[in-house]
Amino acid sequence: MSFELPPEQTGPAAWYGPEISRSTEWLMPLSAAEVAEVEQVTKALAAREADIAAITARDFALPTLGSKLRQRVENEVLNGRGFLLLRGLPVERWSMRESATAFYGLGAHLGSARSQNGKGHVLGHVKDLGLASNDPNVRIYQTHERQTFHTDSCDIVGLLCLKTAKSGGLSALVSSTTIFNEMRRRRPDLLKLLFEPAAPTGAARCRRDRSPISRSRCSTGTRASSARSTSGSTSIRRSALPTRRGSRRRMSRRSTCSTR
Repeated sequence: MSFELPPEQTGPAAWYGPEISRSTEWLMPLSAAEVAEVEQVTKALAAREADIAAITARDFALPTLGSKLRQRVENEVLNGRGFLLLRGLPVERWSMRESATAFYGLGAHLGSARSQNGKGHVLGHVKDLGLASNDPNVRIYQTHERQTFHTDSCDIVGLLCLKTAKSGGLSALVSSTTIFNEMRRRRPDLLKLLFEPAAPTGAARCRRDRSPISRSRCSTGTRASSARSTSGSTSIRRSALPTRRGSRRRMSRRSTCSTR
């Protein structure tokens, strides 16, 4: 029995860069009241040196912003275009602990933290440490090298910009739904290959035991557009592997401090 490709995909996830760059619907600027709400709980938790990795949505109470953020992420990230950019967090006046606390606390309202490295870190830093990716123990976000388009092994990825790069540092996003549609039109023969079982290799670098990883089929989902982040901006985007209904979303968080 021959394999039939799924039909062409429609909806808000099937977008192109130029149309997104002309729109501001993907921006979520925080009001002064919303910033104050975040800052109040952040200061309190940071002052008592609360364990950041143990912060829950209950600990990081956001009576007004919490429900609004969840709704926009549900509508626009998970079921819409696939990404959202929050602006207005005052990281320039926060300590590193306060920035990490605020970032993690916001993420606690969106899902459960998931580590992306072998050390079990649930909050990582994207910063040039003078390393090179040809070292198997180095992740590319620890270098000054350009990252190619990719997806992360979670449902939602969050990035907080701590310091705007002097040059470079652009974040480029693309819609995997649009890629699927274009491949279906132009090279359906190659698209069929992407639906065959594949053994991931890059993820093995995150595992200390380097044990075999089970083979799985590819799945189309939403991946996003392109924009420059400035200090205090938080980008939230969806992975290309959607969550099953009713399951708890997995959230990966990284802070960025680019000095290039």
